[in-house]
Amino acid sequence: RFWHDLRTEEMYTRRKIEQEKADKKRQRLMRIEQRKIARGFAKFVKKYSSLTHCSTNADFAVLIAKNPADLEAEGKALHHCVGSGTYDKKMSRGETIIFFIRRINEIETPFVTFEYSPSSKKILQCYAKNNTKPEDNVMQFVENEWLPNANKKVQKIAA
Repeated sequence: RFWHDLRTEEMYTRRKIEQEKADKKRQRLMRIEQRKIARGFAKFVKKYSSLTHCSTNADFAVLIAKNPADLEAEGKALHHCVGSGTYDKKMSRGETIIFFIRRINEIETPFVTFEYSPSSKKILQCYAKNNTKPEDNVMQFVENEWLPNANKKVQKIAA
């Protein structure tokens, strides 16, 4: 009985050490991946930051998500999926851009979020709080004012 208990304890100790090593390795790889995402994200934001200046509307401002933490904060505030971790990867690869619409008089308060594809030059989705459809005046602003001007700028950026 003594030897059995001793060997069992040794086995559990060995497994625990192996698990701790695996956890450390996984954490290190996650940190490397997060840095890679952040670098790609920053590069992409810099390239397309001029798209925030595609409007003369006095009611709304368009801001670009500057980093993954912005996405997370927006998703939490508006109770939608933009901060879930998939959009930061898509932005870091240059596949999509996430923009925030703010009321001019409440520039720090999350209001509406939209996803734009620079390759297809289309709005992929646009949501307010709890994944609700934005007010008509917001959609008119995005589709009729921001989008045409943004597409002209994307054409120049791509050239």
